[in-house]
Amino acid sequence: MAFRFIAANAHPDHDTIAAFRRRFLQQIGTLFVQVLVVAREMGVLKMGTVALDASTSRCCRTARATPA
Repeated sequence: MAFRFIAANAHPDHDTIAAFRRRFLQQIGTLFVQVLVVAREMGVLKMGTVALDASTSRCCRTARATPA
């Protein structure tokens, strides 16, 4: 979702977005599935299996940073 659109072009902070997500998590999940179904029906999405794991990886915060 475009949070700036929903927030009337304001810049909501992380806590506001996190609280919104916690409050409406079930509805957001349902909406997300509906969006995927509509996209598939329009032919702009192929649905398949997506797997995510809980692994972590190091990343650099800047382009100039070097691995430690």
